[in-house]
Amino acid sequence: MEREDEGDEGARSFARLIEQVADGDAQRALSDELHALCTRLREEAQARGTDVGGELTLTLKLKVEPSDVVGVSYEIKSKLPGPRRSKGVMWLTKGGNLTPSNPRQQRLPLKEVGGAEREVRDVAQTTTVKEL
Repeated sequence: MEREDEGDEGARSFARLIEQVADGDAQRALSDELHALCTRLREEAQARGTDVGGELTLTLKLKVEPSDVVGVSYEIKSKLPGPRRSKGVMWLTKGGNLTPSNPRQQRLPLKEVGGAEREVRDVAQTTTVKEL
C-alpha cells in the first residue's frame, strides 16, 4: 500500500517534543541539570568576584525506520568553568628555550651594600588630628 505525501506540516514546538521524549524523563533530567549548573555558576561567580560561564548541551539522536517509527535517544552534558589558575610570563631564547628573564633586557650589576648594623625600632603613631 502506497501512501500519498501529506505535504509539509511546518515546524512544531520543540518544547513539546522534549516533554514527550522518554515519557518526560528527558525534560526532567534537562531541568535538573540546568538548575545544578546555574547553582554552581552562581557559587563560582561569587567566590571569584567575576563573571563565569558554563555550557549545557542536549544531544538528540533520531533513528527513523521505513515504517515511520522514530526512535529518540538523548544525552545531556554540562560544563562548568575550569579552576582559576594564575598565568606566568616567559621569554624565548635565541635557541628556542623558555626563560623567566627577558634576554633582550640589560642586567644591572647589583652588589651587596655593607654597612653598620642598625637597631630596628618602631615608629610611634600620632593619635592627634590637626584641623586645617
